[in-house]
Amino acid sequence: MSNANSKKSSSSTSGLKSSLQNLKHLAADKVSAARAAIEKTVDAAAAMFPIIDLTEDPASVATSWPAPPVPVYEIRDCNGDDVQIISSDFTSQVCPSCTYKGIPTPSGTCAMCHAKIPKQTTTPSAPAMNTNGHGHGRNGSASLYPSLAAVNGSSDSAQGKVSTPESLTWSCSKCTLQNNNSEMNCAACGGKKEEGLKTPSKASRASLSRSMSAEQCWPCPSCTFLNPQSGNVCLMCSTPKKTTGKGSSEKFEANDVAELRKFHEEEAIQQWEGIVDFCRRDRNPFVDDRFPPTMASIAIGKIPPEARKVQAWLRPSQLRGSGGFGGPSQQWTVSRTPMASDIRQGLLGDCWFLCSLSVVAERPALINNVIMTRNYNREGAYLIRLCIDGLWKVILVDDLFPADAHGNLAFSQAARRQLWVPLIEKALAKAHGSYYAIEGGFVNEGMMFLTGAPCQRIKFKAATDEEIDSVWAELISCHSAGFLMGASCGKPNESMNEEECKNMGLRPRHSYSVLDVVDIDGLRLVRLRDPWGRQAWKGDWSDRSRLWTAALAARLTPQGGSEGLFWISLPDLLKYFDTVDVSKYREHWKELRVQGSFPNNANHRNWKVWNLSLGETTEVDLTLYQQGYRGASTDANAHHVDLLVVVLSVGRDRQIDKLVSVSKRSTFSFTGTSCLLDKGNYIIWTIAMNHWNDLAIPEEAFPKYVIAVHSAKPVVVERISAPPFGLADAVILWARKKGTVSRDQDGVASYAVMSGGLVLVMENLHPSYGLQLVCDCTKSNDVVSVRGTLYTVDFVPPLHRMVVTVLSPSRGSGFYIHYSTRYRLAHPTSGLGDWGPPNTLNFPAVDTELLRDLHSPRRIL
Repeated sequence: MSNANSKKSSSSTSGLKSSLQNLKHLAADKVSAARAAIEKTVDAAAAMFPIIDLTEDPASVATSWPAPPVPVYEIRDCNGDDVQIISSDFTSQVCPSCTYKGIPTPSGTCAMCHAKIPKQTTTPSAPAMNTNGHGHGRNGSASLYPSLAAVNGSSDSAQGKVSTPESLTWSCSKCTLQNNNSEMNCAACGGKKEEGLKTPSKASRASLSRSMSAEQCWPCPSCTFLNPQSGNVCLMCSTPKKTTGKGSSEKFEANDVAELRKFHEEEAIQQWEGIVDFCRRDRNPFVDDRFPPTMASIAIGKIPPEARKVQAWLRPSQLRGSGGFGGPSQQWTVSRTPMASDIRQGLLGDCWFLCSLSVVAERPALINNVIMTRNYNREGAYLIRLCIDGLWKVILVDDLFPADAHGNLAFSQAARRQLWVPLIEKALAKAHGSYYAIEGGFVNEGMMFLTGAPCQRIKFKAATDEEIDSVWAELISCHSAGFLMGASCGKPNESMNEEECKNMGLRPRHSYSVLDVVDIDGLRLVRLRDPWGRQAWKGDWSDRSRLWTAALAARLTPQGGSEGLFWISLPDLLKYFDTVDVSKYREHWKELRVQGSFPNNANHRNWKVWNLSLGETTEVDLTLYQQGYRGASTDANAHHVDLLVVVLSVGRDRQIDKLVSVSKRSTFSFTGTSCLLDKGNYIIWTIAMNHWNDLAIPEEAFPKYVIAVHSAKPVVVERISAPPFGLADAVILWARKKGTVSRDQDGVASYAVMSGGLVLVMENLHPSYGLQLVCDCTKSNDVVSVRGTLYTVDFVPPLHRMVVTVLSPSRGSGFYIHYSTRYRLAHPTSGLGDWGPPNTLNFPAVDTELLRDLHSPRRIL
């Protein structure tokens, strides 16, 4: 026994020595690799900032600074309607389980359903072709969509298609989901297996796409749904049809607003009919299990005291028919010609949304665009179409509504026993997780939900006569254009006495509809409506005001106080109201919505920009939406990012010509800009930076966004790769045009943009000396820096500009920014001197993969 132990011990000692020797060699290799990396970094730094003999004249060495590369965007010149664009596509695969096309996670699983994605086997010798001999996708490569392969009758993995044996799965004819062969019903939509084998009848143009050949349909690039060639937008997810041309991989064309709505209705109504038919056969009304009649649908987390007044969930036939509902003999209906006066607010603090609803209700046709199920049905299933996070969504809801102990609706309601108001409110609540998730907001957000149109805000900060005239001109212009408008009462940034507002018949922190704007011989009046409809303005030009003459009263009819209607003068409007929100809804404009994501660093390889091509001069509105802004979402994308849209014109040399337009930087749910663009190419940068400190976010979980393009004439948009240092040049152009400039006699200038955070750009115009700069933002609160610190020291070479710091709100609002700078001119080889670590040019370093493309000094050309 002792010998055995001795051998075992000897063997263990020998193995330990071997392991230690291996570790020693491994450590030596690591040290060598680290030394090589350090030497490479030093060489790169030396190449960018060469060491110059101190005895030389600074003027003689200034020209030896290397010229950094100028960003060149991979686009071609615009020649009429034939705009050719070069870009690279994402390396993506199709999940055989859910058919989602996207970039697999690092572990090789689907980003949507987390199923394992098999590796594709392709034939590298020649481009793959389908059975009809027509290539799909870039360079003629075969389609990766399993549904399209099923239509073609081929699943040859050697042709670059996902290998899905027919004996194991079947493709649903309704939603194209790949189901296990043992399942008789689709796991996503409930469609029967045999429906995937039969040829659909003449149900609708949407259903016919499932029996079409590859030439008769096109697969959605986002959800893989097969759409008829006659349509330009996906019927399932609203993604625009992708078109191809010489040298391009994907283009998105704007479509008519009415056409988009038509396609949404066709597919959604077909699905709704299936649900109603099932409920009739089952002899039970529809109950939405995705928004169940429980307290979790009322509020998530802490339950507000008012929410406890909800005692039951009742259907219309169970509700009391009194008060604003109409007489008991009146039958329930979805709508009897919607009117703003129908709307009544309940316990929920969503007057901002009800105000926007009352504005839209001034045009009944717009309400009909929202309510897709316009007839009352005993099955209790209704379809509501809303624009959520920038994308049109058809939301299915039941007619179980929260009610109080007396059997009355607890939340919003409509007079004359109508359901259109509580149905729309419930659809919005479902889209955001609960009813109390939609408390508090602004009128422009509500109008965005209902119309999807670009919005703008007119702020009342007028102090001089010129500013007052400017505000009035905006009000007149928007009203004349037929835009939807709503006003917000109260001055949140001023110490206004709320009792004064109430004494004047107004409600502080409340929203009103703007119905009319008139100028009669210099008399400027605005007509408003209170969506609560219970009291009205008591000041000048109210119903009982002595200022009314017989002629004016006959022209403007000031009798509507009982319904919340009243006239108010412009001075009083500016005194008691804060803003007017405007929705620029135009029926016959073109619309395009495309999706993207915000990287969490400056590396240009992670960034995509949008090339906007115009064949003729047109007005364009751009709106950038962030996802997950409202509600208690646990999604990794639910991050209030700081949104910014920058529009740059491109010259014939494919380089940036100038900054054309830029939006406000905002952590709100959306931001946007409007501009009149001439024929040509434009680069759209969609930027967010307050999430950069979270480097643990994987690429597939980057915060998502939607960019919406509205235009008077057709436009084409394509996603292209961002060039090196393109982000730095875009931010510098923005700061130089919109920032506050400060110059001194030494050729040093600073550009500071303080809106929505801080962007500081320093400019060194001295031809011989460098600029040593300290930027101290340590007194700021509730902000984050893309450089990870609020104290920076930098060296700006002669004739260079540099993005020194970018600060963003960490929580969306309530932040404070204070910064101070000090600088001095120094010899080009002195680095940071005694202001920073020796032999360094930036502290902290910016010559890293994550920061280089934003903070590297840029030569002044």
